[in-house]
Amino acid sequence: MNGLTWLKPGEAAVSDAPGSAEFYTCGDLDSTTTHLPYEGETRCSACAPVRVRLIRLDDLVASGEIRAPHFIKIDVEGHAHKALAGARATLTAARPIIIVAFHSELEINGVHAILDPLGYVATRIATHSGSSIAVNGHDFIFRPIAASLE
Repeated sequence: MNGLTWLKPGEAAVSDAPGSAEFYTCGDLDSTTTHLPYEGETRCSACAPVRVRLIRLDDLVASGEIRAPHFIKIDVEGHAHKALAGARATLTAARPIIIVAFHSELEINGVHAILDPLGYVATRIATHSGSSIAVNGHDFIFRPIAASLE
């Protein structure tokens, strides 16, 4: 539709393990409130779940289905840490630049637990308002520290 023939759309959610899960839809599927369940979240009566396949980025790269990324943008409503956990080998080998939109403290802590040991440094992306008060709902860019040239 947009002429980007090199893109491979897929009906799946990137996670830390292959399988399937309920995808909670609150409103219609065009809403930004659709998401995989948060830890401990119970489905509300207004939610119409859709079954979704879970995939790991590492599996897609290892099988040759996709090439190792140079850049990753993650905005998965609180599940960035799970998406990155399923990409640990790819992150270690390819060292992509990563942008993450944070939605919870659990997500923030989980992302740092994965990326900090891999030598990534986070910088907050400035907003139009210039606000630096809240972390949730804001994007950070993670860059790998360059290897020593010894």
